Amino acid sequence: MEEEKDRLKEIFEAIFAGAEMGIALLDLRGRVLKLNPALRRLAPSLKPGEPLWKSLAIYRRSEGDGWLDEGLRRLASGSTGSVEGEVFVKPRGDRPRRARVKLLRAGEAIALLLHEDISNALEEMAAGIAHELNSPLDAAIRYVGFLLEDMLEDDPRRRYVLRIRDALERMEGIVKGMLRLVRGGPEPFAPVDINQAVRRAVELFEDRMAESGIEVELDLDERIPKLLMGDIEQV
Repeated sequence: MEEEKDRLKEIFEAIFAGAEMGIALLDLRGRVLKLNPALRRLAPSLKPGEPLWKSLAIYRRSEGDGWLDEGLRRLASGSTGSVEGEVFVKPRGDRPRRARVKLLRAGEAIALLLHEDISNALEEMAAGIAHELNSPLDAAIRYVGFLLEDMLEDDPRRRYVLRIRDALERMEGIVKGMLRLVRGGPEPFAPVDINQAVRRAVELFEDRMAESGIEVELDLDERIPKLLMGDIEQV
């Protein structure tokens, strides 16, 4: 029997130490008894012997400040359910990252499970793509500007170069939007020129419509006030 207990203990310790998910054991007062390496990496402020509420006090909890403490009290009183919620953890030298927390009663202790949200990986991928695109886009826009400087106003090729510039600037706006998503910056809302948006849409498909024998005649009212707020790149 003792050998079986020792074997099970070894298996538990191996899983506990090697798990990618952060795991901690708490006493019924909410004090941290033990935490695995993954949790030490994800939440370096968690320390054995300290109350969980104190260790997590620096985290911005998206679902209100009381849910975690209330859940601990409920589990400590004998509840057999679980408590789940979201926190923002900050590994050393890294930006805050979303994580899901689950608490459940485990005998005379409370188990804490913490894993990173999949959105972290998506945000990192978006940031990588945005940074890779930024430099070539900047160069392309700059070279198109040089071409326009050397072109006469009546050069028949000028309108195509202008379309290239517009397309590049639209791509630049998309890249900036990806970076805002990752960094959590505000949306660049500003008064939208509806006439400009219509012209850009028509210019984008002008050649295809001409090939199909479609003629578009614009009759725009330049007096339309810019009452609509938004991002022109998304219109």
